[in-house]
Amino acid sequence: MYIYYSVSDYIDTLSKLENIISQNSIKFLVSGHGDFTTDLEEMLKRIKDSNTYIFELVNSIVEQKEFDETKLFSQYKFPIIMNQFHQNNIKIAKTEFEVK
Repeated sequence: MYIYYSVSDYIDTLSKLENIISQNSIKFLVSGHGDFTTDLEEMLKRIKDSNTYIFELVNSIVEQKEFDETKLFSQYKFPIIMNQFHQNNIKIAKTEFEVK
């Protein structure tokens, strides 16, 4: 997951996407990375997975707990690249939630 600006805005975007999918006949989803999908269940799973990641990320920062990076990176074909984005997500979340 690539959070470029704001965790809160990303959460809002996911919520809007979920509403759009739930209220319309969506034929396919093209994400900013990864493969596109035509499967409604997969679309909703991606939203759920993204929300779970964000919740776990923010919780680990606010509660100053260790984030389970092994679990996260086991989901990706290119974990080294994903680690770079994850580290940037941490910086953004720390700034947004004023954690040093």
